[in-house]
Amino acid sequence: MHCALLIAEISRTISEHQPSDRDRDRASLALTCKVMSEPVLDALWATLPCVAPLLFCLPPGAIVEKLNKKKTRATYTLRRALLPSDWDRLLLYTRRVVTFHHINGFGHTLNNIPGIPDGKRPTHLGVDGTVLCMLGTPPPGISVPEVFPRVRNVWWADAPSGSAPFLKVLLGPAVENVNIRADPAVGESEMDELAGVVATLGQACPLVRRFIWEELLHSSARDDFLLSPVRKAQIDAFSSAVRGWDRLEHLRCGQLDGKALSHLATLPALRHLTIAVGPPWQAKYNKELKLGARPFPALVNLELDATNHTFDSIIHFFSQFSRNCRLSVTRFRATATHASAKSVLDLCEALEARIFVDSLREVDFFEEEAPTDPSWVLDAEHLEPLGCFKYLESLVVETGRRVDVTNRAMMCAGMAWPFLHTTVINKDRGWRVEHPSVSLPGLRALLLTAPRLTNLAVAVETTRPMGILEQQRALRWINVAQQGPREPDIDLLDSKIEKKDMGRISFLLAVLFPHIGGDFDAGSEDGYGFRAWDADDNGQEPEFGGVSKPEAKRQRNRWRVVAGMMLEHQTALQWEIYEKVIRRYLAQGGANK
Repeated sequence: MHCALLIAEISRTISEHQPSDRDRDRASLALTCKVMSEPVLDALWATLPCVAPLLFCLPPGAIVEKLNKKKTRATYTLRRALLPSDWDRLLLYTRRVVTFHHINGFGHTLNNIPGIPDGKRPTHLGVDGTVLCMLGTPPPGISVPEVFPRVRNVWWADAPSGSAPFLKVLLGPAVENVNIRADPAVGESEMDELAGVVATLGQACPLVRRFIWEELLHSSARDDFLLSPVRKAQIDAFSSAVRGWDRLEHLRCGQLDGKALSHLATLPALRHLTIAVGPPWQAKYNKELKLGARPFPALVNLELDATNHTFDSIIHFFSQFSRNCRLSVTRFRATATHASAKSVLDLCEALEARIFVDSLREVDFFEEEAPTDPSWVLDAEHLEPLGCFKYLESLVVETGRRVDVTNRAMMCAGMAWPFLHTTVINKDRGWRVEHPSVSLPGLRALLLTAPRLTNLAVAVETTRPMGILEQQRALRWINVAQQGPREPDIDLLDSKIEKKDMGRISFLLAVLFPHIGGDFDAGSEDGYGFRAWDADDNGQEPEFGGVSKPEAKRQRNRWRVVAGMMLEHQTALQWEIYEKVIRRYLAQGGANK
């Protein structure tokens, strides 16, 4: 063996540069000599895809494998308790782990595990909760931090009952990134035990930079879960952990108390913050909130989640700030389950009062349920307070309300936000009106005032014929449209079209939007196109505004025909314009050359 391989840095570099999908080669390399064994094992075990590889290190008689009938799913349990010799063998490898990906193994993550033969590889490897409980209980003489001393990244999901002790063992002092997905369906006791582990992270993992908590909420138990003692336990757990982290950069979790929010407001590196906010009757958790004039100095992304409540909870959250307190965020997202009459308007006014007008770039509102009162309509007045944010680039609104926005309002939006590139209003549920107040010429006018638009989702009126002024304006726009900026990707949502109007609308689209082309729903080669009554990712026809599936399919097919007719008109218009250019060239100077 060459003497250069005796240098630790060289042997480690060789080990780390082995392709990550060739772990079997790394295992073979570790068996060549003692010099290469340590660095290669460090690289081989740096990423632990699931718990199963640890079990494969135990003696054959220690584990039991259970396969389903198709032998595609394997579940492992322990035949006996772990002996001190078993722990010595496990510690040989656990001390090398840097990233823990998952409890169970799935699909491609199993391709390179040395303990699984190629011809007998199941597609799913699971472990019993008792296994995780034993792995989370080291024997006397071995402290918890010694089991996984180098782990920095932990992804925790689909945990069986009784697995909280193993999570506590994983979360050592070197951890920087934590991602936990909890399922309240496991029961209050399990959630309470998991919250107890989270509460200790402030001291156990002081170097955390990124903490993500996700909950799989079940609609049938949402209210009970939110009002249960588990919710209070989680608030206390999150708050206790957050108060111990000084290097946070990204935080996503449930509701926090005032002390935790005050601590977050002073962190110099916090850039992404997503938290839940409760109703006003839970204001006791914010009674100790103390913010200066410039809180959250590095925050760029703020997301507030009012699940099972309205935007009023978010508005109340902002009301806890002092009068001169303003944020410098660039992206704001608000999510609520229920709607109220003026919740959108009041939320926009709260943003106007609490965010610097020169900082905000993206706004995203989402109301999950339709309003109980059909008279609650989303119009330009609700969004008018956002006009102060002159550098706004993206506006995405998804509500269950009917939408009543006019051509004038669209033009005013283009003039107020000259940097706007995305305007999407009720993309998933449509505008729910028989005759929208926006026309196709109105869309063309919007593009002239907001030339940077690349994504537009609105409903338009197609059944009402254009007036004389609109016809003259459309004709004047032919040359302007041909020479103007590229059009965005346009989604006409639930715009209804009659069979007799298809020819007129296709010609108008070709005149006003000459650069849109390609197949319906696919866009052109440059990514520009238009769609209407768009199907979801599973190919299911939409049900905008209670429209039946047959009617939705009929409308979608009509717009597909319009797309084909539009391409024919565009080709004819192009030849007509080229002919005019050639004649002008010959008349002005071509004959003299």
